[in-house]
Amino acid sequence: MLALVLGGGNAVGAYHGGVVSALETAGVQPNWVAGSSIGAVMGALIAGNPPGRRTAAVREFWRRGEQSDGPASWVSEAWRKVMRIAAALRQWREHPPAARGLAVHNAAGIREMAAA
Repeated sequence: MLALVLGGGNAVGAYHGGVVSALETAGVQPNWVAGSSIGAVMGALIAGNPPGRRTAAVREFWRRGEQSDGPASWVSEAWRKVMRIAAALRQWREHPPAARGLAVHNAAGIREMAAA
């Protein structure tokens, strides 16, 4: 079992691309991916793409990030959905499900936020 933990900091995030490429070249697939800040973004790209497509996804992310027209023009719908899910998770943290009479495993609120 392999856990890949990615740290924050934009320069470090760029190095994550090399890690992704090396893992793909070696045929190694992480079972768990976690990250903070830019590491979380890289983790989402890794987890959200099939093996063989991950290096290309990370390179495309950084290529688009270099464009001068700003992030609003290149943020994909998938990334917007990730941000809606993150907002829903913050909502759950601020207003715990148990306090609202919901079971912790009930994901209905997250599904509603993601669909919005």
